[in-house]
Amino acid sequence: MIQTVEQVETPAGDPAWHIGRYPQVKALLADSRLGRAHPDPARASWYSRDDVAGRPARGAETEYADHAGWRKAMNKVFSPSGLERMIPAVRTVAGQVADEMAAATPPADLNDSFAIPLTSRVMCTLLGIPAEDIDRFRAWTEEGAHDDDMARSAVGMKMLMSYVSSLIARRRADPGPDVVSVLVANGGDGSRGYLGRVVKLLGGMLAFGRETPASVINWGAMLLLTNPSQRDLLSREPGLTNRAIEEILRLFKPHAATDLGLVRYAHADITIGETTIRSGDMVLLDVMLANRDSAVFPDPDRFDIARDPNPHLTFGSGFYMCNFTKLGRAEISIGLTTLLSRFPGLQMAGEVSELKYKEHMRTGGLAGLPVTW
Repeated sequence: MIQTVEQVETPAGDPAWHIGRYPQVKALLADSRLGRAHPDPARASWYSRDDVAGRPARGAETEYADHAGWRKAMNKVFSPSGLERMIPAVRTVAGQVADEMAAATPPADLNDSFAIPLTSRVMCTLLGIPAEDIDRFRAWTEEGAHDDDMARSAVGMKMLMSYVSSLIARRRADPGPDVVSVLVANGGDGSRGYLGRVVKLLGGMLAFGRETPASVINWGAMLLLTNPSQRDLLSREPGLTNRAIEEILRLFKPHAATDLGLVRYAHADITIGETTIRSGDMVLLDVMLANRDSAVFPDPDRFDIARDPNPHLTFGSGFYMCNFTKLGRAEISIGLTTLLSRFPGLQMAGEVSELKYKEHMRTGGLAGLPVTW
């Protein structure tokens, strides 16, 4: 039985509240009394001493208002209709990547041969940057993700942000129809603070915006290849594709989530049942555990592509819900359907027990997925 609220100790040795029941996690994901910043960072609990993602941000007093303004600006640029127009490009790129993979000799790593090329080229198309730069910002992302060497991580993130800053400067001087130009020109007041947020957003897109959907594609392929009855069902009933994607997402660890959940800090006292979380306390919202709450998801550990309803929280909920869910779902859906249709004999080249997982905090999923066909 999942406890509603329990007190735990983080890997850094600091106290935190761990919450894993679905109703509470969903409500708190949208609660303005919780944020990523801390009212008094010097007195805050840390999740990790070795990773910058394991410590609090500053600016708790304006965090929610800042996010509201920033989200409004992003919604103008990354509207559902705008992202919808990207879907034909996703299909084109998926076909090209599948052709390249088919021309190679198996076995192959699905991550390097299909998932990362697909999501990276889609992101390049969205931002209007050359595909030749993919290897550069992929290397910086991998360096920046190291949580056991903060200096190494800082260098990687600095290089990525420098690339983005240069991209923004070029688009300010010579704007075009791409998302970067539109975001810079129309999304805000052009102030240093606003442009700083643009840099962080675009840096996140070049990192998590590629890595996360690629990781879900790998995860989904692994689940389908190791559950042949579900793969056969999807082959017989392609109308289940959307439900299959949601089930894959339900069982996937959200990016930036620690092993105990998403790191948040209370900005005010919050009472849950008989427990009072005090302002400044760390709160760990365990989305993975909530997505397996048997009160919401019957037989929660079973991979069931026909599961309906499936109100998972992998993309968040409410005010802080991910802005790019439509594009992400399209990449995952088109990627997996293209993969399975082009490679009907696809199978894993090895055992599940041999698979390695990414161990850093900022991204999750498999480090690679050896396949043959």
